[in-house]
Amino acid sequence: LLDIRPESDCEASMVLLPKAAHGEELLVLSHTWGSGASSSIMARGNLTLHTSVDGGRRWTFLTQVYAGHAQYSSLAVLNSTHVGLLWFAGDPACYHEGDRQGQVFTVHKVR
Repeated sequence: LLDIRPESDCEASMVLLPKAAHGEELLVLSHTWGSGASSSIMARGNLTLHTSVDGGRRWTFLTQVYAGHAQYSSLAVLNSTHVGLLWFAGDPACYHEGDRQGQVFTVHKVR
Protein backbone atom coordinates (compact mmCIF):
# COMPACT_ATOMS: atom_id res chain seq x y z
CA LEU A 1 0.00 0.00 0.00
CA LEU A 2 1.49 3.34 -1.06
CA ASP A 3 0.96 6.27 1.29
CA ILE A 4 0.23 9.17 -1.06
CA ARG A 5 -0.58 11.85 1.49
CA PRO A 6 0.78 15.13 0.13
CA GLU A 7 3.65 16.47 2.20
CA SER A 8 2.63 20.08 1.87
CA ASP A 9 -0.63 21.96 2.18
CA CYS A 10 -0.72 22.77 -1.53
CA GLU A 11 -3.78 22.15 -3.70
CA ALA A 12 -3.90 18.77 -5.42
CA SER A 13 -6.30 17.48 -8.07
CA MET A 14 -8.06 14.20 -8.86
CA VAL A 15 -10.12 12.99 -11.84
CA LEU A 16 -11.87 9.74 -12.73
CA LEU A 17 -11.36 8.32 -16.21
CA PRO A 18 -14.24 6.12 -17.38
CA LYS A 19 -13.78 2.46 -18.12
CA ALA A 20 -11.59 1.82 -21.13
CA ALA A 21 -12.49 -0.87 -23.64
CA HIS A 22 -10.09 -3.26 -21.91
CA GLY A 23 -10.20 -2.29 -18.26
CA GLU A 24 -11.61 -0.51 -15.28
CA GLU A 25 -12.16 3.05 -14.13
CA LEU A 26 -8.95 4.89 -13.31
CA LEU A 27 -8.43 7.58 -10.68
CA VAL A 28 -5.58 9.99 -11.41
CA LEU A 29 -4.09 12.22 -8.70
CA SER A 30 -1.69 15.14 -9.14
CA HIS A 31 0.12 16.60 -6.13
CA THR A 32 3.46 17.65 -4.71
CA TRP A 33 5.38 14.70 -3.32
CA GLY A 34 8.43 14.01 -1.21
CA SER A 35 9.24 17.65 -0.70
CA GLY A 36 9.48 17.48 3.09
CA ALA A 37 6.96 17.15 5.90
CA SER A 38 6.23 20.83 6.05
CA SER A 39 3.34 23.06 5.18
CA SER A 40 5.83 25.75 4.23
CA ILE A 41 5.45 27.26 0.78
CA MET A 42 9.18 26.53 0.39
CA ALA A 43 8.45 22.77 0.50
CA ARG A 44 6.15 22.78 -2.52
CA GLY A 45 7.72 20.84 -5.36
CA ASN A 46 8.23 17.52 -7.09
CA LEU A 47 4.84 17.47 -8.83
CA THR A 48 3.81 13.87 -9.54
CA LEU A 49 0.95 11.79 -10.90
CA HIS A 50 -0.37 8.65 -9.20
CA THR A 51 -3.12 6.28 -10.37
CA SER A 52 -5.57 3.94 -8.66
CA VAL A 53 -7.72 1.19 -10.16
CA ASP A 54 -9.51 0.30 -6.89
CA GLY A 55 -11.27 3.52 -5.97
CA GLY A 56 -8.30 5.06 -4.17
CA ARG A 57 -7.47 2.24 -1.73
CA ARG A 58 -4.06 1.65 -3.36
CA TRP A 59 -2.00 4.03 -5.49
CA THR A 60 0.71 3.51 -8.08
CA PHE A 61 3.33 6.10 -8.99
CA LEU A 62 2.87 7.09 -12.65
CA THR A 63 5.32 9.88 -13.42
CA GLN A 64 7.18 12.89 -12.11
CA VAL A 65 5.79 15.92 -13.90
CA TYR A 66 8.35 18.41 -12.61
CA ALA A 67 11.12 18.09 -10.02
CA GLY A 68 11.42 21.80 -9.24
CA HIS A 69 9.16 24.17 -7.33
CA ALA A 70 5.53 23.52 -8.30
CA GLN A 71 2.06 24.04 -6.88
CA TYR A 72 -1.68 24.41 -7.58
CA SER A 73 -2.34 21.58 -10.03
CA SER A 74 -5.64 21.00 -11.84
CA LEU A 75 -6.39 17.85 -13.87
CA ALA A 76 -8.84 17.46 -16.77
CA VAL A 77 -9.83 14.27 -18.59
CA LEU A 78 -8.96 14.61 -22.28
CA ASN A 79 -9.99 11.11 -23.40
CA SER A 80 -9.88 7.53 -22.12
CA THR A 81 -6.07 7.45 -22.13
CA HIS A 82 -4.85 11.02 -21.49
CA VAL A 83 -5.23 13.80 -18.93
CA GLY A 84 -4.37 17.47 -19.18
CA LEU A 85 -2.64 19.12 -16.23
CA LEU A 86 -2.59 22.86 -15.58
CA TRP A 87 -0.11 23.82 -12.86
CA PHE A 88 2.05 26.64 -11.58
CA ALA A 89 5.80 26.21 -11.92
CA GLY A 90 7.92 28.15 -9.49
CA ASP A 91 7.38 29.58 -6.07
CA PRO A 92 5.94 33.09 -5.81
CA ALA A 93 7.58 33.56 -2.41
CA CYS A 94 11.05 32.48 -3.47
CA TYR A 95 12.17 32.63 -7.08
CA HIS A 96 15.12 30.38 -7.80
CA GLU A 97 17.59 31.04 -10.60
CA GLY A 98 16.92 28.68 -13.49
CA ASP A 99 13.50 27.48 -12.26
CA ARG A 100 10.51 27.60 -14.59
CA GLN A 101 8.01 30.28 -13.62
CA GLY A 102 4.34 30.68 -14.43
CA GLN A 103 1.39 28.59 -15.54
CA VAL A 104 2.15 25.42 -17.48
CA PHE A 105 -0.16 23.01 -19.32
CA THR A 106 1.06 19.47 -19.94
CA VAL A 107 -0.57 16.33 -21.38
CA HIS A 108 0.05 12.89 -19.89
CA LYS A 109 -0.74 9.38 -21.07
CA VAL A 110 -2.16 7.51 -18.07
CA ARG A 111 -3.07 4.15 -19.61
